[in-house]
Amino acid sequence: MENATVRSNSISRAGKCPFCDAAVPLRIVRVHGSFDCPCCGQALKVHRIHKLVIQLAAVALGFLLASEAGAEGLFLFFFGLMISPLVVVPVWIASFALIRPILVPSTPTVTTLNLK
Repeated sequence: MENATVRSNSISRAGKCPFCDAAVPLRIVRVHGSFDCPCCGQALKVHRIHKLVIQLAAVALGFLLASEAGAEGLFLFFFGLMISPLVVVPVWIASFALIRPILVPSTPTVTTLNLK
């Protein structure tokens, strides 16, 4: 395998490191934040489209659970939104059975002060 430098906007195959093409174990992949490739040590993160799909599925499941609990109207909307953060992790785990997440290079987020 070649150990080539990857542009910051490139993506890899599902579950593979875009730097070294090694398989990344799903147990270290996180929905939010970055994590290091166990093979090459480069910082990785889940592609934003994959995270968006997980979050939308969690909101839909939150509305479904609120509806099943008997909520209606505006209460259904707010109760569904309140439940959705609690079901992100179960939806994330269940999504692994359907599709492995696309991994992209993680760029460090640095907040600087413009003191000019």
